[in-house]
Amino acid sequence: MKFLDPRLFRISRSSRGLIFVAVISAIFITFATIAQAFLLAELITAAFQRDLQLPDLKETLYLLIAVFAARVLFTYIGERFTSQISHRIRVELRQALFNKILSHGAELNVRFGPAHISLISTRAIANLEPYFTRFVPQIFIALSVPLVVGLTIAYLDLTSGLIVLFTVPLIPLFGVLIGKYTSEAMRKRWRTLGILSGYVLDLLSGLTTLKLFGRDKAQGEKISEVGDRYRIETMRVLKISFLTSLALEIVATLSVALIAVAIGLRLVDGEFELWRGLVILILAPEVYWPIRNLSAQFHASADGMQSAKDLFKVIDFETPRHAGTQKVGVIEKISWTPISISYPDREALTLPAGEFKRCALNLIVGPSGVGKTSLINILMGLNKPNSGSVRITDEFGHHVLNDVDINDWLTKISWVPQDPHFPSGTIQEFFNLSSPEASNQEISRVLQRVGLSGINLDKPAALSVGQKRRLAIARALLHPHQVLIMDEPSAALDPESEALIIEIVKSQTAAGKIVIAISHRAEFIAAADVVFALERVSS
Repeated sequence: MKFLDPRLFRISRSSRGLIFVAVISAIFITFATIAQAFLLAELITAAFQRDLQLPDLKETLYLLIAVFAARVLFTYIGERFTSQISHRIRVELRQALFNKILSHGAELNVRFGPAHISLISTRAIANLEPYFTRFVPQIFIALSVPLVVGLTIAYLDLTSGLIVLFTVPLIPLFGVLIGKYTSEAMRKRWRTLGILSGYVLDLLSGLTTLKLFGRDKAQGEKISEVGDRYRIETMRVLKISFLTSLALEIVATLSVALIAVAIGLRLVDGEFELWRGLVILILAPEVYWPIRNLSAQFHASADGMQSAKDLFKVIDFETPRHAGTQKVGVIEKISWTPISISYPDREALTLPAGEFKRCALNLIVGPSGVGKTSLINILMGLNKPNSGSVRITDEFGHHVLNDVDINDWLTKISWVPQDPHFPSGTIQEFFNLSSPEASNQEISRVLQRVGLSGINLDKPAALSVGQKRRLAIARALLHPHQVLIMDEPSAALDPESEALIIEIVKSQTAAGKIVIAISHRAEFIAAADVVFALERVSS
């Protein structure tokens, strides 16, 4: 497994500052560590071997205090600057992610789902904080301190240097072996969290419908089951982390003990001077500590790298936009050949050929998971099928959707999603996002048309679920369009409001629009001119 993802450092200018601060801190800490060992050994031997008094040791003592303070200061400054730079890197990554979402939000929502996008923009980027502040600087410390300190030990005593040479590789070896299990456990944990977040979001979105059919309490068992899976995966990661620390601690302790025994035996025989032995014994733990600390923080690397992978899946996602340039006139018909489409971790879907005509309410029905929303996304050009094509018929003839200017095509469509979301702001600002030229009179007229008359346009949209759905329909009606697409437009509506929406839909067909709707409601099925039924068929 790679410890560093170069994309994290290429996408952010602040990452160069992180590398610079980490390298400078590692250099200063290395030399301060060696100076501290020499001064401490000199202080001990002078006091206990040469019987020097405190006044004679003041200069060495002051130097030792100064070196120790410098080491603490370098560590503090490095951590402080690293924390600030890490914050800037995460801000830049979040900006890059949000720019991608703002420019291609619909395609990303189709590809990854709103729950996964929310998880990446919050939890994934937050997981990079320990990766940048602790793991990345520790890499440079682990590269510099053991090398320089090990060479110093070898210069003072070749035997101790050979012990260091043969024992130091054991720590990264054990770290890598255990880290493989950590990486796999972290991947499972992150995937389980994604499943849990997606399930909770779907549950909250359809809670009203579940309550209507008395199925809301039964979902608690499913949430509890997925939550238990996440708890088990989290505890597995923690167990591996603790075992990693224990194993590395044992290896480091035994290695230092070998050096101590070798020095002690030669000190007893009078073959080794005390000052040199003390310097080596003080420096020996410093050889193993940075590598041990780096390996112990492997879980921070695994979590950060997994978060980075999911983050760049979104940032680097190639949206299925078409490079067509043809313009479409007055749309008469939308048709398609048999379509096959696949998603990660799901069976491929095969949708039969069909067509939707002008001046008709075209209804799509079928059980969940058969591809109703997938068909809508393909017709809008937000998703590209593996096989099959969509054809648009106007007064000039036929156009394959891949050859059509996708921006021009989308301007001819008004879309009401199954779970409409509203940005913060007033109702007037909400309408101005899609129809900036609309006047207050036009907005009030369309609101009255959907049964929301009397709403103050200058106040935030603090409405019920049913009112928000009608507000989304009003937005779609206000936007100029030839095709009106609605996903469960009458969900969470009372019978009177549903009848009003059906009346509005029929008026749209009478005005020459192509109306496409997904619905399971008997009233909509009865009012439909064309019913396109999908069945569960796998390719």
